[in-house]
Amino acid sequence: MNTRYLQIAAATLTLLATSAFADTRCPVTPSAGAVTQETVLRQLADTGHTIERFEVTKGQCYKMRGWDKAGNRVKVVFDPADGRIVKSEQHSRAS
Repeated sequence: MNTRYLQIAAATLTLLATSAFADTRCPVTPSAGAVTQETVLRQLADTGHTIERFEVTKGQCYKMRGWDKAGNRVKVVFDPADGRIVKSEQHSRAS
């Protein structure tokens, strides 16, 4: 019985973490100093990241899924206004 509760709790936490990651909003107003998608992609490649998927989210942020140069699974959300990292998530190779 306790195992069932742990499974439900783990599933709930996973859903909450996923939805929190997706709720990130970035400014919609374009600015003269805005960072292009190509610039972000180039910087990721230059730092050794392998990109599986790159997209513009519903909140108008840039989101990358892939691996860092150590082989860890990563998700990173960038603000297109200045290129700063808004959120990041990393899972080690052992996970």
